[in-house]
Amino acid sequence: MSLPRWTRHLLCFAALILLLPVMGALAIYLYVAPNLPDVTELRDMRLITPMQVYSRDGRLMAVFGEQRRIPVEYDQIPPLLVQALIAVEDQRFFQHGGVDVIGLLRIAIYNLTKDRAEGASTLTMQVARNYFLTRDRTLTRKFTEIALALKIETEFSKKEILEMYLNKVHFSHRAYGIAAAAQVYYGKTLEQLTLDEIAVLVGIPKGESIYNPISSPKNAQSRRNHVLRRMLEERMIDQAQYDEALAKSITSQFHGPRVEFEAPYLAEMARVEMINRYGEAKAYNEGLKVYLTAQSDLQMKAQQALRNGLFAYDRRHGYRGAEQHWDLADLSAEQITQKLTEVPEIAGLLPALVTEVDNEQAKIRLADGSEGFIPFDQMKWARRYVNENRMERTPEHAKEVLKAGDLIRVRYLENNLWALDQVPDAAAAVVVLDPRNGDILAMSGGLDFAISQFNRATQARRQPGSNFKPFIYSAAVQQGYSPSTIVNDAPIIGDDDGGEEIWRPDNDSGRYNGPIPLRTALTKSTNSVSIRLFQAVGADKMVEHVRRFGIPPEQSPPYPSLALGGASNLTPLEVARGFAVLANGGFLVSPRFLTHVTDSEGKIIDAFPAPVLCQSCAVDQAPPEGELPRVLDRRNAYLVTDMMKDVIHRGTALPTLSNSQSPLLKRTDIAGKTGTTNESREAWFSGFNPDYVATVWVGFDDHRKPLGRIEYGGKAALPIWQEWMEYALRDRPIMNDLPPPGIVTARIDPETGLLAAPGDPDAVMEMFMEEFAPTETAPQDQRLDDPYAPAPAEQEEPIF
Repeated sequence: MSLPRWTRHLLCFAALILLLPVMGALAIYLYVAPNLPDVTELRDMRLITPMQVYSRDGRLMAVFGEQRRIPVEYDQIPPLLVQALIAVEDQRFFQHGGVDVIGLLRIAIYNLTKDRAEGASTLTMQVARNYFLTRDRTLTRKFTEIALALKIETEFSKKEILEMYLNKVHFSHRAYGIAAAAQVYYGKTLEQLTLDEIAVLVGIPKGESIYNPISSPKNAQSRRNHVLRRMLEERMIDQAQYDEALAKSITSQFHGPRVEFEAPYLAEMARVEMINRYGEAKAYNEGLKVYLTAQSDLQMKAQQALRNGLFAYDRRHGYRGAEQHWDLADLSAEQITQKLTEVPEIAGLLPALVTEVDNEQAKIRLADGSEGFIPFDQMKWARRYVNENRMERTPEHAKEVLKAGDLIRVRYLENNLWALDQVPDAAAAVVVLDPRNGDILAMSGGLDFAISQFNRATQARRQPGSNFKPFIYSAAVQQGYSPSTIVNDAPIIGDDDGGEEIWRPDNDSGRYNGPIPLRTALTKSTNSVSIRLFQAVGADKMVEHVRRFGIPPEQSPPYPSLALGGASNLTPLEVARGFAVLANGGFLVSPRFLTHVTDSEGKIIDAFPAPVLCQSCAVDQAPPEGELPRVLDRRNAYLVTDMMKDVIHRGTALPTLSNSQSPLLKRTDIAGKTGTTNESREAWFSGFNPDYVATVWVGFDDHRKPLGRIEYGGKAALPIWQEWMEYALRDRPIMNDLPPPGIVTARIDPETGLLAAPGDPDAVMEMFMEEFAPTETAPQDQRLDDPYAPAPAEQEEPIF
């Protein structure tokens, strides 16, 4: 029986209506298919990943990049997180083949019956869009997205698709990928996240700004609750888990990169070097892993010692007062807390507001809203600063130090008790080298990188003062002087640079010792002897010799003040490099701070091998590639180092080390030299053993400002060096070098420097380069009456 004509026409029309979308879709697919990218490229596609900087022992110290991303594999993603994502984004993810037809029909019906439109993109479609497409809302783009999703499903497993999604998706605050989001919002790794935190993070990609838990906590909480409700509906969690998570408040706050320790000055050097080598795009976005020569524990100790030294110096000079004063009558508790959160922590010192003060203590409020107390004994040090040389009297009660409304700095003690502190006004730098290859093992360029990115270890050129003297003495030794050579320590007069102005350099103590051995002169750091050595060696030979220590030509002019470190402006790194020549027996190192660089997969793309000492090289002989040149006779380095050991045990370093009962005094492999410039504007200490060379500088960024008349190198800089060196050598055996070939010993008359007569009870043993060993015996009837008698001022000797 045939159907009526109108029925046949109706059926044909219905079929045509049904076929039109299919034919349209097919036409669009045929149109977009030739231009579809190859989805297999996803296997080799590199995500934008920041640069990571590591210590030589593999500990992360810094992250640099335009995007924060921590790529993870599927097995590292908690199952609960996967369930939350599926529940809220694509509940049929494991059933569909990239496009959820059932879901599309459901959403279409929903959109026809509701005022608000819902999307229908599966996770696979979102992967296609995130990796290959833009967010343009066009029909062609949507069909391209669908076509790509279908192809992705044929090439990748569901786990791989989830992994690609969770590593790519944006979570705001430059966080890309779920692992970076966990770090940025909670300071946690994925496995540390709680259920409510997972729900918050999974809800963010729906609208990074709308559901941002930091800027929009109420919206984030609403979105989190929706995620939790969907998980409950899908029976991924039970009612108890749901209720517990729902009851929690939003606790997200911004966290910086998760690093294992901080070395910001070294990390910044690495960042600049990578940009110079590879350009910004590659340096910041291709996941480079940069490995430095610094050792994490030595670096942390260097930073800690520097801060401790500056805090100690600062306290010796009194309290400069509150940073600010706030009118408490105009501020609520909430406003105080808010204002305190805007004041940054500096060098571990927290901002606090004094809210009450009596004679015995001060009550304070901190940025987290908590309260604490500063007992008077923790502020008794705070004598009022007058100038670098004077303070007011010691306070007798807390009200003399603080008043309500003072914004101050505090350091935690225990049991809600705090100590008053202040941010040091002075600056410092410390650098540590391995003398065998020049590796920078530790470096700190200041108190806190957050307040000053100026790296004083590599960028601040300052007069080294007496820290320069070992180079002067080395030049004299090369010309035949020995530790027992007698030089007159007496006043001198002359001009420094050929001008008309008279130059009268004094010893720091203002006292003179008369004729003394070279060893004693270096131990006492006498200025007059250094100048006489400069004159005896000659300007040209002196300049040529000190440049062997890596001193730049422009920082070694042929002026007599060079002998006192007054004609040079050197960085702490340059000074340490010079001392390394003595520590390693005569080789000039080139400081190295990089070991190698790898790509994101760990493949080495650049290596910076450590050089070795050219032990077979003669002085000035060109070494083979990869070896360090010998610039100084090994015997010269040995003799100067031996004299510098007396600085530790008998000289300008002894008071500080002895007062603190330093274990370094029990070692015989430590050598060093203090340094102080005119008016104590710069304080230095450099010292070494065969394993480490460390240089410390303390001063002000405004070099015109003095540290104070009592702040010599042995007081301001040495404690920083001491703290670091005691830590570094705590478990290391004493390593005394044997005298090299060509060093001989002899019994010497200490008053003349000549061979001691047989039976002389005052004779001492001394070492010499064999070609300069004395051959004449001191006549007993010509001994000086008093070799250490001060030279009278009227006997001032013009030597220039």
